[in-house]
Amino acid sequence: MLLNKSRKIALLGLLLAINQIFIILAAVLDISSLSFLAVAAMVIGIAILETGLRDGIIFFVASCLLGLILCPQPLYIVSYAVMGVYVLLKESLERKLKGKKPTWQIWLWKLLSFNIYFIPLLLFFPQILLEAGEGKRVLIVIWLMAQVAVILCDMVYDRILILYRKRIRKGKNSGGASL
Repeated sequence: MLLNKSRKIALLGLLLAINQIFIILAAVLDISSLSFLAVAAMVIGIAILETGLRDGIIFFVASCLLGLILCPQPLYIVSYAVMGVYVLLKESLERKLKGKKPTWQIWLWKLLSFNIYFIPLLLFFPQILLEAGEGKRVLIVIWLMAQVAVILCDMVYDRILILYRKRIRKGKNSGGASL
């Protein structure tokens, strides 16, 4: 049973509020800001799980726009958007390829998708990741670390969604969250 329209809107509104709290915490506390932004991006996955990919994309756009209004540091929204785009790409790829392609090919597509937007970020905006005076060779190290980080974050993201399904949703086929 899918959520009816009013339940879906209410759930997405609650998820958007939770999402924005994590984004604002990232900007205000400045401690573990990437962790807060990653959790905010994981909320996109919950929105997709509960309402579908199309509504998840709408949720992501709304969260970025609202974040630009509410967040005191707009650069954090850029970081959040990069993580959110990865979540959207991951969910889209896994829905299309899971069961049809071997796991290694799915991982290859996920890493390729990530690098399509991460490499231009490194090349055209290195000041986001480098301190003044650091050499360009550091970018290669950052790129390698980002590959490992994406794989680890992807695995953590999957585990969190599994926990969400088991604990909050009470099983994979429960028909959605109850409000």
